[in-house]
Amino acid sequence: MTKTLSIIVASIKGGVGKTTVAVNLAVTLSIAGYKTLLYEMDTVNPGVGYHLGKLDEESHVQTYKPTGLQYVSAHVSESYDAPDAERASQLESEIKKGDYDFVIVDTQSADKSLLKKHFDSGLIIINPDEQSCAAGIMAKDLIESSGAKCNIMLNMGFEKPYALSDKEIEEMFGTPIMARAEEDLSLRKSLLEHVPNILTENAPKFSAQISKLARVYAAMIDEDYAQKFENFSRELGRAKSEIKKLQQ
Repeated sequence: MTKTLSIIVASIKGGVGKTTVAVNLAVTLSIAGYKTLLYEMDTVNPGVGYHLGKLDEESHVQTYKPTGLQYVSAHVSESYDAPDAERASQLESEIKKGDYDFVIVDTQSADKSLLKKHFDSGLIIINPDEQSCAAGIMAKDLIESSGAKCNIMLNMGFEKPYALSDKEIEEMFGTPIMARAEEDLSLRKSLLEHVPNILTENAPKFSAQISKLARVYAAMIDEDYAQKFENFSRELGRAKSEIKKLQQ
């Protein structure tokens, strides 16, 4: 293992699925056996607690018991300013501690200041339309200005006749699309149940893409990542059983 790998999940445009991806990626890495912290920096439209079924507004590190994921959720700020310096300082401190294999950061739309901070990797979430891609390119440029490299995940939200092609998107960003999420109403069902999609039977294509993404990041810090993922199905089944117990 190497030092903590920090991944900022971002797009300057809202509504592209940043929180859904950040939560499910963090849960997947946790199930695979990596000590993971999910840190929410969105104080305008926070959603991490909603996804995890914890609707309180705690600002300290909590544990999502079904998987052991640790997370810090946000609460709605009284202003629309960028997240306060205290939260940014806490995030930086958690990364520097090196207690985690991964720190996944869920960002606030239109907050450009955080994107300029140093992270090891950026994950840009986009829809296949020009407005979303333009916002994604802006986010990518800001993140890469600190020396980080960015990957792209495509969240399909448009009918094909109105969508940009994969080739057009990859040419715009200068990098291949790493993963994609197909539009699926069952993802919304997961939200209503307050359970991360990876822990339900909903939208298996989305879950498969998130698992693919998790393996790519695991390979960045762990030469033996494939061995850890050999037990993934068993650990996933155990976590799903825990969810069912909590729902009873």
